[in-house]
This record gives sequence, C-alpha cells and structure tokens, in this order.
Amino acid sequence: MAYLPKSKYSIKNTPGGELLYKSNKEIYIGDYMSLSTGKYYAGTNNIQLGEELIITSINAEEVELHEPSSIDVVRHKILKENIDIFLKETESIPEENPLPTDKEYDRGYYKRYFAKRINNEIYIEIGSKTYKDIKSKKPKYDHNLYEVGDITWHLTGNVFLKNTTSIRQTQKIFRYINYHFIKLDEHKLEEELLQTHLKTNGGELYLASGKDYIGEYHINDGGPMVGPTHTEEDHPKLYYVSKLPIPPDTTYEDFLSKTLPKNGPKKQVKKQVKKTNKSKFKFKSKSNKNIKKLISKPVKRASTSTKRSGY
Repeated sequence: MAYLPKSKYSIKNTPGGELLYKSNKEIYIGDYMSLSTGKYYAGTNNIQLGEELIITSINAEEVELHEPSSIDVVRHKILKENIDIFLKETESIPEENPLPTDKEYDRGYYKRYFAKRINNEIYIEIGSKTYKDIKSKKPKYDHNLYEVGDITWHLTGNVFLKNTTSIRQTQKIFRYINYHFIKLDEHKLEEELLQTHLKTNGGELYLASGKDYIGEYHINDGGPMVGPTHTEEDHPKLYYVSKLPIPPDTTYEDFLSKTLPKNGPKKQVKKQVKKTNKSKFKFKSKSNKNIKKLISKPVKRASTSTKRSGY
C-alpha cells in the first residue's frame, strides 16, 4: 500500500472489548489506526498497514459484527454500561458535623472534612470515614463526582484569627470554602478570652465594610472589636478578612446573630474532690465509692449526759 498521509488517519488505543481481528474474530488490544474511510488497522505503521480490525458489540453474549462505523459509538456503550453498574452500587454521601472529642479539646484543634461536586462550588461537611472512603476511591461512593479536602479547625484561644488563617490556607485549593465555614467560633471551648489595649497599624483587621482598621482594639469572646476595652455602648466588630462571605438573602453579621450557637463545653478546673457541704464530698473516681459511703454516713456522737470523772 502507498504512503498514507497523517491527515487521513489517527492513532488510538483500545484496552480490549472494542475491536476484533477480522480474520479470526479474536479480541484486539493495543494501538490501532483509524482511517478517514472508516476502517481500522492494527499497529501504527502508515506505510505497511497491519491486519484489518472490525468493531464488536458488547451487548450480546455472542460477538456481533458491524459494518465499519465510528468506534466512538461502541466506546460510549462500554463506558455507559460500566458507569450505570457503578452508580447502582453507590450510596449518597452523608452530611455530618462531628463534635470534637475531649482529647481534641485538650489539644486545642481538630480536623474537619468536606466534599464538593467537581462541577459546582457547593460544599458539604463529612466525617473522617467518608473522607477516607472517597479519597481511596472505594466503590461505596461516587468518587468520580466529588473531590474532598480537610481543614484544621481551632477550638481554643483566638479562634477568629486561627480559623481565618486555616481558611486562607485551604482556599489555595478550594477557593470558596469560606462560604461553608462561616462561623469562626463554631465548637469553640467556652473560656474567658479578654485582651485589651491592643493596637494595629493596618493590614490586619477590617470593618464589616471592608475598610482597613487602624487604631486600638480589644478581643473578647465575640472576637476583636473597636476600642481599647469592652464597653456597654455599641462598638463595631472587626474581622481578619477584608471581604466577608455573604450568605444568601442576609448579611454576614445577621447570619451570625441568627445562627444557633454550636460552642463546645465550658472550660473547668479539674478537681479530684469537690466539697459541697460540711459532711458530703463528690468523688470522680469509681474506686472511691466505699470511702464516699463511709463519709456520707452520719457519725454517732457520744452522749453529753455521760458523767465525767476525775474533776
């Protein structure tokens, strides 16, 4: 056969199940040439063509031959059939918001996991097990439709600054993750947080309007606020980002004020024994039950009418 110009063919590859040798009807696997005439040949030699190939149907138990036509139709059938089987066996991704454990509160932070569809920017929070299943491409969920990520979420201290920093880091990959993790003090350990007479020279804190704030500020349980100390008078809140996420049909601050608090437990001083009254004690250890019973029993006092001797 004469030399075949590149404009008359394209090189493709088949993993099997799409083409057969025309001579013996055996399955062909490997590179092949697709000619503009609608014919297919094994190999990639455009001077000495390989053995002619034909398309096979995948829907019949016996091989059914076709006239030369577009192999993309057969490839589509193969892919669609495999996808349909895969989707029938998958489950919907469960949305979760796991609470931090005592150990994580002691550590001061924990990992939160999320998933988003590859074709939009809608995020859902998921558990660690679901995250691992999708990440490892287990067939339980449609791992082709979702991508997953994680974020370090802080529970103690100035969580407004710490979690803003975590969100900024995560935004390098997931640009709109800040629209999901809006409440920066969510699950925060309830502890006294008060810092006064702080000062910023700019580029650090912003008003809700996005204007850079310069001057004195303080930090309390609600985050940074304008002014050296906290007062009963209204004074603006400050934020560590110049552009606040805007939830649908409301403002950022209204959203926070209407959101039910999801804070963590109150910080308590751990004590082995807590005195409640003159003769009752509260023990945490189970091993002290017997001691507790002894202490709780009323003590019999000696009768005051007993005659004293020696006087």
